Amino acid sequence: MELPCARQIIAARGLLGISQQTLSENSGVSIAAIKRFEAKADQSSEKLNTRVGTISKLMLYLNSRGVAFLSHSDFKGVIIKDIWFNNQNQYVSCLKFNFLAIIKLTESL
Repeated sequence: MELPCARQIIAARGLLGISQQTLSENSGVSIAAIKRFEAKADQSSEKLNTRVGTISKLMLYLNSRGVAFLSHSDFKGVIIKDIWFNNQNQYVSCLKFNFLAIIKLTESL
């Protein structure tokens, strides 16, 4: 699975309505590391100086809150999954596309 980029992390926080502080407290990543990573959102090599473990911690926490990261050759995106249990108490996940954030990676089409 491809790691999310900084724009996807920012979009995920926006969809969940959480601050960098909340993300830090719940993911185990320092707020300074989150700020540095998100500040690289417009740089092409944003992941080169950020540890894979750091990005993975952010991704794991956001996944636990129902966020799914999309990756395609033309775009990256974030969606929120509606997580619920059926009457047999089995975990079910349903994608809600009305909460879709797509981040355009190219300047022109």
